[in-house]
Amino acid sequence: MAQSAGHSIQTDLTIFMKQGTQKSTVTSSPIQEIIASKPDNDIDTKEFVITETNTKPISHTFEIDSELFDSHTTKLTPKSQSNRKRKPLDNSTPATRSKHPNNSTTPPDRNSRTFPPLDIEIVSSGTTLSTKKEVTFTPPRSTNLASKKESPTNSLTLPPIRQPPHTLLVTYREAGKAPLPSPVAFQDTWDGMHVRMPCSVKNLLHIKSSGSSKQLVNKWGVIESSLQSHISNSFELEEAIRRYNTDAARKWNFSGLHAFFEHYTADEERKDIFQNTLPGMTRLALNLPSLVTAPLPLLRCDQMQDVTLSQIQIACLLANAFFCTFPRRNATGFTSEYANFPGINFHTLFSPDQTPLFESDKNAPSLSKQKANKLKCIFHYFKRVLSDQPAGCVTFRRQQLEQPYEWSLKDSTLTNLKIDNEGRIEDAEYNTLKVDFANKKLGGGVLSGGCVQEEIYFLICPEMIISRLFAECLQPHEALVMIGAERFSTYSGYSNTFQWSGNYNDVTPV
Repeated sequence: MAQSAGHSIQTDLTIFMKQGTQKSTVTSSPIQEIIASKPDNDIDTKEFVITETNTKPISHTFEIDSELFDSHTTKLTPKSQSNRKRKPLDNSTPATRSKHPNNSTTPPDRNSRTFPPLDIEIVSSGTTLSTKKEVTFTPPRSTNLASKKESPTNSLTLPPIRQPPHTLLVTYREAGKAPLPSPVAFQDTWDGMHVRMPCSVKNLLHIKSSGSSKQLVNKWGVIESSLQSHISNSFELEEAIRRYNTDAARKWNFSGLHAFFEHYTADEERKDIFQNTLPGMTRLALNLPSLVTAPLPLLRCDQMQDVTLSQIQIACLLANAFFCTFPRRNATGFTSEYANFPGINFHTLFSPDQTPLFESDKNAPSLSKQKANKLKCIFHYFKRVLSDQPAGCVTFRRQQLEQPYEWSLKDSTLTNLKIDNEGRIEDAEYNTLKVDFANKKLGGGVLSGGCVQEEIYFLICPEMIISRLFAECLQPHEALVMIGAERFSTYSGYSNTFQWSGNYNDVTPV
């Protein structure tokens, strides 16, 4: 791991622990969870980065067997290998845009003031878990870290967080190459535990046949023929989307989409969208059966689970959302199947949000500047993806506290809390954990009228929007962790003054 600026030291800790055995106490510097993987069904992995300075000592305590290792060596290793087999990290663990600059296992130069990972396996029986002796990890004695500082008695101890099962929809290849869909062939799953895919043979559509009778046909075939037709303007785009949304589209209003192209795009930009970007988006959407081949699980309330998708798989799903192809996602009633999920089809982004109040305003656009700039973010994202296919992955992790933490009943203090009133959340250093407390439905009003912190974050990192497809609304004791989403755009303003301002090249280490 590369040495940080100044006199700070970064040390990786990789701890294999049984569920419920962790107890951490921070005395000075913050500890951030970067990656969590699960080598098998019994052992959990937690990987932390600890940043320490000479002037701010740190202590991190785990409930582990004090006989497990020798803290006097540079690379901490078990004292006894009897009944304890070292287990390396699973190579299938996804490489995410995880803010983790270097995974080298080369023994460090002592002058570099960095230390290698500490790999420990906690066995499932014996005294390892039952004794629960509290041992504080300290670097080798040759360093000048003052890590023996006592932990404050009133520091917070949060309830444990379990490691969820992990669904990988990709197969990883060598570095620099995009992962491949897994499995090779499309697996058609149509049930209440997975996303109902537009390309499923069970996705049916009523169409008129002779006279007043109707017949059921496979909806994906209608979607293919509609999107493969020539689309040269917003009215032809509307007609194509309405063709396979015969019932729901009766209530949809596309005048906002028409206003976008009429009032907010220059001739060259409009020409580029309809000649290059939109045809590429249709090809991307129609590649769904070959790009997203595994059943995509729904991340339901009170069910902890991880899902990892490649960036190109996410782009394919977002293209389908743009063309409003996802079945059963247009109904909004309380008894509808996805009533507790955010909306995912983009028809709400195409609707008008401004109504003229006076006769003199009748020629004003029916789409606000704010909503028009949302569409600019979306089209820019697809233009980038189509011109330079990304090769990374994004992991979505739904996790929860096993027991709700009653903050109002606690008098403990947070240690070493730093408050900074300058800068934006998206501009924070890449090795920070960015937390957004906002709408229980992920993304809030990103596809409608809202445009504050959460919505803006989703617009400049559009891969986050796909979480709305499979993540049910969050409960007070739950969080959705997104690892690896890339930023594509810059902007100015906030709320009504929000404006897309150009391209952003995300240089975050992958």
